[in-house]
Amino acid sequence: MNKYHLVSAVLFSVSMVWGETSLFSEKGGFQSGNLNGQQGWISEAGYIDTDAEAFILSPDIWKSSFCGDTVNMLKNTSCTVSADFSFTVSGKGGSDIFSLLVNNQPKGAGCLRGLFARTPRSDKYKFGFKTTENKLYLSDPVPAAKMGLANSDVSDRLIMNMTMKKGETSAGWKIQVELLNARTGALLSKLTESDIKLSDSFFSADLYGGFSSSRGDSETGTCNRSVHLFSFDGDQDTATLSFIL
Repeated sequence: MNKYHLVSAVLFSVSMVWGETSLFSEKGGFQSGNLNGQQGWISEAGYIDTDAEAFILSPDIWKSSFCGDTVNMLKNTSCTVSADFSFTVSGKGGSDIFSLLVNNQPKGAGCLRGLFARTPRSDKYKFGFKTTENKLYLSDPVPAAKMGLANSDVSDRLIMNMTMKKGETSAGWKIQVELLNARTGALLSKLTESDIKLSDSFFSADLYGGFSSSRGDSETGTCNRSVHLFSFDGDQDTATLSFIL
């Protein structure tokens, strides 16, 4: 994949440590249509729309896409998976809208999953992660207004980062998930947990990073769930991606 230093119109900037980065557009070397096979991606469903400069998630549940570049955890002490995404509220719903995935194979089953979810019967959202042992950790609620949804059905572009850092054993991982508003530059919330147990194989595996359609359109009351940027890298092979929106 290609590396990018992105700069556009001048209001706010958000800088993150992003190494190998996918910009889902012609500028990023992608073509409209099926993502599977483009630049090594392994994708079950969804499609690239180069006019929108985005990957459009499948409306169906649990359809995953994984980057072909892996992070070797024998050479790295931590890795970060990140995505810049947006969505449109289309009706009532609740449950997981979008997920970041890390696994020792390009499949959703058995992964570490960072999740962004709509709270049923509420104008609030949560994010967090579920471990390979199916233990769930969630943030405090984030009001919809902070994501551009006060007077619009279309969210601002949001950035979710999930970093996993090794401890002494496979039961000593530190995991941090944060949510930012890319338009305003605001850090909306951060969740950090220590002494997390993950699959023993993660400690020395070549890990894949990706994302998922999660609970789909109908269960979440959303549509046009779009991924604009994606990155997955280790702490020993990172670069800084900066963009001004």
